Order: sequence, then C-alpha cells, then structure tokens
Amino acid sequence: MKHKMRIKKILAGILCAAVSAAAMTSCDKDESSAINSSTESKNTGVNSALSPVEIKDYSFPEFMEEISVPDMLSNEIYSSFNKEELAKKVEEQPFEEYVCIESYLDTYYVFEEDGFVGIINKHGTVVIEADTYSSAELVSDDLIKLNYPEGSGMSADYLRVSGGYGKLVEDHSFSAEAIAVSAVYDSQEDKELYELTVNGKSVYDKKWDSLDPANIEDIDTAKKASAVYKASSSSQHYFIVFDDYYNIKIYEGVYGMIKLKIGDVYGECYILSGDHYSELEKMIASFGSESAVSRPSKDENLDFIQIVFGLSARDRVQVTISADGYCFTDSLTHNEQPANKYFTVLSRETFIDLVNWVDGTLAQEYE
Repeated sequence: MKHKMRIKKILAGILCAAVSAAAMTSCDKDESSAINSSTESKNTGVNSALSPVEIKDYSFPEFMEEISVPDMLSNEIYSSFNKEELAKKVEEQPFEEYVCIESYLDTYYVFEEDGFVGIINKHGTVVIEADTYSSAELVSDDLIKLNYPEGSGMSADYLRVSGGYGKLVEDHSFSAEAIAVSAVYDSQEDKELYELTVNGKSVYDKKWDSLDPANIEDIDTAKKASAVYKASSSSQHYFIVFDDYYNIKIYEGVYGMIKLKIGDVYGECYILSGDHYSELEKMIASFGSESAVSRPSKDENLDFIQIVFGLSARDRVQVTISADGYCFTDSLTHNEQPANKYFTVLSRETFIDLVNWVDGTLAQEYE
C-alpha cells in the first residue's frame, strides 16, 4: 500500500508537468529529437537549447545479456544445505586398508570394494559394508542416499547419520504434511508472528509477519520444488523452497521488473531486492520534467526502458521511458480501481540515469 501511495504521488507530480509541457509544444517549436542508437555509446542531445549539458554514455548491461529467461528465484539469501562444502573428494587416503573416494560432513567416508561402495566413519568403524550399493550421495546434512546397481529394479535406500554412526531409514518419501506453520507471540514486537517447521523442528531461525503456502507453478522459475511458501517480514518479501529432502533455500521475492532495449539488444530481469526497489522509487521521484520539449521521435528502433512497479501488490504501475525522454504511464490496477494512462515528458538524462542504475545497482542481485 505504501508503494502504491508513493507511485501515485510521483505520477501526480509528473502529470502537472506534462500539462505545462503540452501547452508549450503547441507553440509549433519544431525541434528534432533524432537519437543515434548503439550498444556502446549514445549522443542524445541536450535538455534545452539554452542549457547545453554533456550527455553521458550508456550501454546494455552485461548481466542482462546473460539472462535468457527471467527467474523469480534468483536472489538466494539462505541455503540450509551446501553440498559443495559438505561433500568433498578424497585427496589423501585416511586408511591403508580402504580406498576412499569421498568424505561427508568431515566424519564419514565413502569407500570402494569389488564394484560396491560402503560407508566408514573417521575412526575406521564401518557403518555400511561395501557389498550392496553401487554409489552413494549426500542429499542433506544428515542423510545419505544409497543407490542399488543399475538394472536391479530396486529403489534407493537412505542412511540417517549422526555422531559418526548411521541407521537405515525404512521409508523416506517427501510429505507436505510434515511441514507446518505455527503462530508464535512475540513479546518484543507485541504481535503474533509465524514460523515454519518440519516434523516439529524449526527450519530457519526467523519468524515471519506472514507465511502462506504457494504453488511452484505460479512462480516464474525453471527451478523445481517439492513445496513453496511465501513469507514477508518488515515489508520485505521472500520465497521459501523445499526440495525432496526438506532442505530449504530462501530467495528474496519479486518487487518489480525491468524491460530494456538498447540498439538491437533486448532483455528483461526482475527486481529482487526491497532495498533496490525503494531506491528506484526515490530515483523516479527525483526526476524533474522538461520546461521545453521536442516532438517525440517516430523512430521505431528508439531505445527504451520499461519498469513494472508493484509485482508483490495487487495494483501495478508500468512506466515506459524512451531515450528521447517521453514517458508513458499505465496503471495496471485490479477491477475495483480506475485505469489511468497518460504521457509525460522527462529529461533525456532520465533514461541514461536509469540504464546506468540497472547496470550498476541492479546487477548486484545477479552476481
């Protein structure tokens, strides 16, 4: 709601400027606004004939060129399981009588014998003999997947490990019913918050203002998930994603979207940081309107940037700014609100500042 009010204040101010600008254009000032587009450098003219300024260069952001399809689950802020850190190849053999190929959790080793693998702990105690399974895989911080030889028709077994020992799990299968949302009263904040648990155990050391199940099909992502929850905290939005082994990844949610065309290069990306989203709102609010304007270019290849505000809200505002400073605002509201569409005119520097902001600031979300 705060985003919505801020956008309306911004757009109201720009609308007043547009009325003044429109009156001045009727004086038949025929100022050409042809702009030479290239992906390396732009010479976009000046703000007015009386106040020449040096126009900055801009280019298409490299990080956007690497995004073939925008993914809402891109800004990862937490992972409960880092396989690269917990499962490592064995460089030096720890035992003379065993050939070890991997180490897990700095406690367990996978060893090979006669075409099979077994599990041994760091003290040399065999946990699983090497006579049944063809391979092993660490799938969580306390679970090892044991695979039967290919063609055996047997499904994998799972070894639950703890304290250097392990126990085969009789039935391991993911169940959404094991996940629960629990309400907890926070005396410091004097309000009810929510936490996420698996089999009664908290999955993350944080309580949320809101916590609701979601469908992975409703999220624009190529990633797979066994369960997804949407969470919010202090006006920030998050996705909590479970895999088959109840490992979680937390991604900051989606606030807006950028669509950018420079020369013959076009790309899209999401705004995945609440801080960056607020910064962009303030940036838009700081832009002044032109006191003297040229006629809009008829060049169909003109560069443009389009910003969609409010992807985490019911009401959205879409702002399209061309390289010659012309701006079209379209309020994509829900059915209870009127639809507002109008044109305004901004400084040509506005477009360049926005492109450079995307290149310098928004790129941090995709490092």
